[in-house]
Amino acid sequence: MGLFSKVFSKEACELCGKESGILSRAKLKDGKYVCTDCTKNASSFYHEVRYTLDEFKKHLEYMERENELYEKAFATLPAEKKDIQIRNFSNGIIFADDIGMFEIVNAKTKAKNKKELFRYDQIWDFKTYTKPAPEGSNYKYSEVGIKIKMLSEADEDPEYVLASDYIKSLRHPYIREELEIVCAKNTNNIEYGNVKRHLEMIMGLVLETKFTTQFNNADKPNYRHLGEVEKTFNRGPYTDKANEAEILALGKPLKEFK
Repeated sequence: MGLFSKVFSKEACELCGKESGILSRAKLKDGKYVCTDCTKNASSFYHEVRYTLDEFKKHLEYMERENELYEKAFATLPAEKKDIQIRNFSNGIIFADDIGMFEIVNAKTKAKNKKELFRYDQIWDFKTYTKPAPEGSNYKYSEVGIKIKMLSEADEDPEYVLASDYIKSLRHPYIREELEIVCAKNTNNIEYGNVKRHLEMIMGLVLETKFTTQFNNADKPNYRHLGEVEKTFNRGPYTDKANEAEILALGKPLKEFK
């Protein structure tokens, strides 16, 4: 009974003091608790259980700056300056070439209180994916889409040993999993819309054009090695654009905040 009562007892949130039950709190790496109201201020790509309370507090400070950056540098851009690729108004990606950043849109990101952007120069590579439709379906695929792998401080990939200091400096502080963009559901065709073409343009795989070719719609099921990516991906101009946007919005590049 002692263990049972402990599991289902209420615990005070370390940040706001709210008493929360097991279904409305998260337990951090150091055994401390934060309520779901406070976790809504974190990124949807941040997993609290991997971090201590002090690390979580720093992340919330990071998200405050991310949200400010979003409001000042991204939300103020006119619609014609964005390539909005949203499926059924619920899943997708929004590119903003002028500031070298993009937004991921899905149910999880919408449920958070703070908005978040990702820099073009933080992309490692992308690949396509398909999910077969269940047997008896009228469709070949239940879902097709694109996954983006980011340069990440949390990633211990051995390729970073050979990477330049510049590449290492771009690594995202907490992203571990792939960023997934749903491009189509219940379809017989490989449909990536403009998402794949835009990523190819960013990474120097095709010339900038408004036309999507059959080649660009071909499947790309694997990530490339980092060294192979660097042969075509000129990150420099995107680094300049993103840094300029962050300086205008925050006073200095985001990575310089400690």
